[in-house]
Amino acid sequence: MSIKALRLYDRLDILQPAHLDPETGYRYYSQEQLPTARFIRTLRQMDVPLALVRELVAADRDTAVSLLTQYWQAYETRVLLVRRTTNELITQLKNEVKSMTVKVEVKEYTAQQVASISKHVIVAQLDATIRDTLASLAQFVEAQHGESTGVPFGIYHGPINETDNGPIEVCWPVNGTLTATGDIVLKELPATKAASVTVRGEMCDFPHILKAYDAAYDWIQANGYEMAESPRELWWSAPGPEGHMEIVWPFR
Repeated sequence: MSIKALRLYDRLDILQPAHLDPETGYRYYSQEQLPTARFIRTLRQMDVPLALVRELVAADRDTAVSLLTQYWQAYETRVLLVRRTTNELITQLKNEVKSMTVKVEVKEYTAQQVASISKHVIVAQLDATIRDTLASLAQFVEAQHGESTGVPFGIYHGPINETDNGPIEVCWPVNGTLTATGDIVLKELPATKAASVTVRGEMCDFPHILKAYDAAYDWIQANGYEMAESPRELWWSAPGPEGHMEIVWPFR
């Protein structure tokens, strides 16, 4: 490690010297600190942010494994996003973009009762959060003998990406007399008219699905309406090659 790096790690409480000479300011490190120093060096070679490096150095073994796993999953998501977006941008720069017609339909949705759970997540955590939350809602509805009345969906009350964390409200349409428990909320969504865009296959994946949101938003603006509520994402199937979703944006 360079002197500059050691000085920085000392200041950030990542790796402090075993002894600091009060007169010269020289830092001295012990042989026992060598494994930690090598661990830090490897993390920095992986471009792990300094804040996370500090957490990893201070954490116990199990916590460190969990933190590294989360970092790697988020990193893989970023790589996939950059690859997809870069390919799209290169295609645009080469003027090879084929016109993509996004069909926007106007639909009317009746009022519906839902059981919902709201979560703050970044995009790397989104799929797992939706899957786990839907499982919790399904168990809740079954335990209270409720009747499922429609396809589950998410309401995006704020943007979800690398830095913004929503929240997303995961909803399960249900009928019956139920009692809310834990973080589950029971509510009735009012009847609404909405701009609807159906997407399939890879168009269900992030960031491709953003084009559907843009199309619904642009249609509402172009036709003199305004957004009435946060947009919804109906999950007719699980993500994948046969994915089938529907973007629903209420307007007035």
